[in-house]
Amino acid sequence: MSPKQRHKRHLRHYRHRKNYAGGGWGTPQKCSCGYPNAMFEEKLERSGIHCAGSSSDLLDAARQTPDYATLEVLFRNSLEELYSHMVGQAQKSEHKDIQKVMEYIVAHYRENLTLEVLAKHIHMNPFYFSSYFKKQVGQNFKDYLNRVRMEHALELLLNSDKRSYEIAEEVGFKDYRYFNEVFSRYYGKTPRLPQEL
Repeated sequence: MSPKQRHKRHLRHYRHRKNYAGGGWGTPQKCSCGYPNAMFEEKLERSGIHCAGSSSDLLDAARQTPDYATLEVLFRNSLEELYSHMVGQAQKSEHKDIQKVMEYIVAHYRENLTLEVLAKHIHMNPFYFSSYFKKQVGQNFKDYLNRVRMEHALELLLNSDKRSYEIAEEVGFKDYRYFNEVFSRYYGKTPRLPQEL
């Protein structure tokens, strides 16, 4: 079926609805999913999707198109606008999730944090969460957690009288050797010599 024939078929369909569905062109019709337009727009708004114009505006514009090519451009532009809006909403949602995880890490870095704990915190599959975190933050979860712990360890080392093994435990390291290894990797010195930092 050619585009021109499809356009004529659509016009016949609308005329049929006008004549037999009990209303004129301005009467709210149902969209293809079965909802009246107002209900469909309300569902979109509740899900956070706000269209620039209402679907009835789009239908009015569609009815005034002179040919199928113009109708196609109209719908393509509307869909592209909706798609870009939905992508923006998804990115905002991803940013909120990562922000929530980072705040959780800063608040709970002393605890035994695992991928499973953080993934559960934002209702995500742990296997997916690992790659998601790396993509969003630019480093893997363990490296980020160690960085947060090392910042707190250095602060405690410089501003308290605590011994390095006490600091290790306080910032979430159960293994003192591993703490020394990570500290040396970050600062190039062992945690026993804070005056040299």
